[in-house]
Parts: sequence; structure tokens; C-alpha cells
Amino acid sequence: MAAIARDERAWLRRARSGSASDLEALFRLHWPRAYRVAYLIVHDHIAAEEIAEEGFLAAVRHLDGFDVEEPVGPWLHRLVATRSIDAARARMARREVQGESYLDLNSPLGWPSHDETPQPLLDPQTRAIAGGLAALTAEDRAAIVLRTVVDYDPREIARLLELPRRAVRDRLARGLDQVAVRLDTGTMSDRDLRTLLLSQPVPDEQIAEERTWEVVREAFQTRQPVTHHRRLPWRLLAALAVAGAAAAIALSPAGPAIVDWIDARADGGEAVSTQAATTPAPIALPAPGRLLVTDPRGVWVIHEDGARVHVGDYPAASWSPTGLYVAAWTADRLVALDPARNEFVHWTLERDAVADVRWSSTGLRIAYRSGAALRVLVENGTADRELAAGVLEVAPAWRPGRGEVLAYAEPDGRIAIVEADTGKALWRTARAPAPVALAWADASTLVALEQRRIRLLAEPGELVVAVDLPEGARGLALAPRPGTADVAYSVFAAGTGKSSIFLVDAKRKTPRLLFAGAGQLGDLAWSPDGRYLLVAWKAADQWLFVPAGKRGRIAVAAGVGERFDPDAGAGTFPVPAGWCCLEP
Repeated sequence: MAAIARDERAWLRRARSGSASDLEALFRLHWPRAYRVAYLIVHDHIAAEEIAEEGFLAAVRHLDGFDVEEPVGPWLHRLVATRSIDAARARMARREVQGESYLDLNSPLGWPSHDETPQPLLDPQTRAIAGGLAALTAEDRAAIVLRTVVDYDPREIARLLELPRRAVRDRLARGLDQVAVRLDTGTMSDRDLRTLLLSQPVPDEQIAEERTWEVVREAFQTRQPVTHHRRLPWRLLAALAVAGAAAAIALSPAGPAIVDWIDARADGGEAVSTQAATTPAPIALPAPGRLLVTDPRGVWVIHEDGARVHVGDYPAASWSPTGLYVAAWTADRLVALDPARNEFVHWTLERDAVADVRWSSTGLRIAYRSGAALRVLVENGTADRELAAGVLEVAPAWRPGRGEVLAYAEPDGRIAIVEADTGKALWRTARAPAPVALAWADASTLVALEQRRIRLLAEPGELVVAVDLPEGARGLALAPRPGTADVAYSVFAAGTGKSSIFLVDAKRKTPRLLFAGAGQLGDLAWSPDGRYLLVAWKAADQWLFVPAGKRGRIAVAAGVGERFDPDAGAGTFPVPAGWCCLEP
């Protein structure tokens, strides 16, 4: 094992310098486990190949951020396992809707070969293992696979899946019991199941490996090695990749109109656009991911290359955390859509005065307002119930990380933080001016934007810092920056008719001005990699992609209203509703 670790570090160093043979060595080392992890969770060899390929492409594009002293495997396994869980959930939901059986036991672990080559009938033992795994939830299968195939201990699994250690132990016990029952062995140990799972045939493993290597090699050949770089820990890289930063990060301006921007601090001058862009340009994105927008015709998904898809005639929408689904709503209806299937409706819920629908960071719960009530339901559209009878007209905010914890504003200006499943109050702030927006900077810091100030709060309601807004300005919107403790916020001063966008760090607590311009700039969306803040500038009919760093160039998409609907006339403007993830 020590020799492999030394080899891996050497391969990684040389691959970063441009050695394709060393990258291939890394690929061959990690492919069997990555593919098997994906396959055993999703039970679909085609999806497993796509998920594993996505993981290796992410590794190529983050190659210069890896620390050579850190193993690549944990990063890769976390990404593959997380994406596999999402894919398994989606598959189960579709099959339940279509009334299909989840498992066909006449092929290895329940699925046919990619090239439709007839597979031998399974022996009773393999059929039993397949049935035992298929009977588990995606999360339970992930825990079993990480324990047996990847050999992680419960503490590591809890960290990777963002679960309490006790929950991991329960999942492992359930999985072992299910397989033991199917095998009629009475009991089964981790080691016994590990031996069985590693010996099972996985369809198309070799051909999938060669197909994937060709894709990975091509991506590596077009990559530009970086000589000077800052090493990032694998957990941060994994978080960024799962959030959707697994594609190339290159500035692809939305059009020819690129304007310089002036860096300024909150106590100094302003960052202002020096000119208005007038040349219409394709609305491509300067960072990986897909953008969700709304306009008078409904909800659209814009892909990185500028291609867009209309997914429904709804006035408002929001992403699920991994971009597999879209929650869309009207005044009397909430629906879950699959954007990859174009208006494929998973479920519909009839409710009065639906507003501010938000998916939890785990993807397992959805919160929304129905009139003055705050309600929560399970992600498959069931178990809808009232969490609070009277709340302010402010979107609730899910705490990131494990658990289903929700913050919402009460009529007297207090902010309540509760466990969504039990309704148990964790803490509550003192009375204060009513917030206009809530967001979590990280799992321990809640940000409340008010009419005249912004507050950062820590459990149990302790004030970390309060920052007054500029004279005469009122707060508009918050946007947490992925993978950081930063939050962007927008303010508008009616007296000057100008808006300003600030960035505040929950650790340093000092706001920095990102941009200022005429009109109301209330709609913000971060790229999944956290490098660009999309600012919707309706007064100029532009989208601005503002870099988060102190130096950089703003990419401008001009004439976005005309680009979306040339026949609509003046006033039509697509509003961003979220920038999320890679292709599902």
C-alpha cells in the first residue's frame, strides 16, 4: 500500500506537468473501484459509466488543485458516490411513476449488457445479493458500497455522506441484514459481503474503461498545465465538484462587449460599468453549469454553450441541489420537473398562494410558503405538512450540510431555526427589524439582510457582526457563494437610482464592493464554482458576470431580452433563478 501511495504521488506530479502516461496510470489505478462504486449504487451500467467518466473529467480539470500528499481516491469516491445516489433516486422515482419493476434478476446485478449481448443466468447466490442490494435505498447502498468496496470506516463514510455516524452504522446493519436474509445465512459480516461484491461480474467494465479513457485522454490533451497554483484539500475540491464545478473553468465571454472593472473597497470608491454594451451576443456562460431563468413565457434552462430549453409555463422556479430536478410553481400549484426530459412532471401538488419554494441541500426536503404558512414536504411530493402557521413573506433558508434544518422569519422580526422533520426549535433570535432575505454563509453562520443593515448570526442567535447599509439604501437580495463563507448582497438607493453589490466574508466580516450601476440590481446567481456572480441588469438589458476576485474582467451579455424573445418588445427580460451543476 505504501508503494502504491508513493507511485500515486509521483504519477500525480508528472501528470500535472503534462505526462499522459502518468495520468493513465492514475486512471487505471482508480477506474475499477470508481466504476464498481457507481454500478453497485445505481444498478445501471450505462449510468455508472457516465458517472465514473464525469468523476475522472473532474479530476483532470482540477488536476492542478490537488495536493500531491493527499490521495486522489477519497475525492473521486465521494464525487462518484454522491452522483450515484442522485441518479439512483431519479431512477427509482421514474420507475415508480411508470409502474416498472426496479430489478430484473436475469442479468448481473439486475441489468443487461450495454451491447445487449445475452448474459448468463445468475446463480442463486448472485441473485440473492442483487435482490438484497436492490431492496435498499440509494443512501443505504452507498454506505454498504463505501464500507465494503472502498473499505472506508463508519467515520469516513459519515463524513463523505454528511450523515451522523450512528445513522451510518444503522444503514450498514440494514444492508448486511438484507443480504443475509436473501442468502439465508443468518448473519453476514462486512468482510464476507466485501468478498462477494468484489467477485460479482460488472457488465461492460472493460469496454467502459477503454471508452472512458479515450474521453479522459482527449480532455487531458486540451488542458493547459498550470505552473503556479495553490493546493486545495480534496474535501473542498470534492464539494466544488459535487456542486457542479467539474467542467473546464475558462473565461468564455458572453459577447464581444467586455468592460474593465475597477476594484474598490466598501470604504473607498465604486466599481462601475464604464460603458453600456450594445452589440447583441449569444448568451453563453463563462463557467460550467446550467442557468435557470424565468421570463414572461415561463422557465428556461440555459446550458454552458448558450443552448436553452423551455421546461414549462411557470412564473417561478428553483433548482434541486444537484440540478436533477426543477421545482416550479404558480399561485395554486407546485410541480417537480425533470429538465432533461423537457416538462416531464414527476409530481404536482395543489396549494393556495405558493411562493418561495426552496430545496434542502441534501435534496430530501422542499420548503415553501403557502399564504402565511410555511410548509415542508418530502422530495418525492409526499408527506406535505405545515411547519409554521404564520411567517413573513421571506424565502426560508436551508442550512447546508447534514440534517434538515430550516431558518425562517416570524411576523415580529424574530428568526427561527428549526428541525424541519420534527418541528423542534433549535434557536431563535431576539426581535429585530424584519429581514428581507435570509441565507447561510456556512453551516454555522446565518445571514439576515434587513432594510438598513446586514447581520451575521451564530448559534444560539449570537450576533457576530452587523454592518449598516450605505446611506439611503435598502437591502434587496442575498446570494451565498458556493464553497466559501462569502455572501453577496445587493442594495438599492432610491435617491440616486443606483444599486450596489457587496461581498461579505463570514470570517473576515468586512464587506467589499463588487459592482455598482444605475437601476435596481436585485437578481443574483453564483456560478457553481463560485468564480462569477451573475448580476441581472434590467436597466441596461444586460447580464453581468462579475468575477469574485479583486482583479478580473466583467463579461457582459448584452441585449438579453431581445435574444430571448425578439418579438416581445421592450420590457421583456429573463431573470436568473439559479446557476447549478453539470449535466445530470
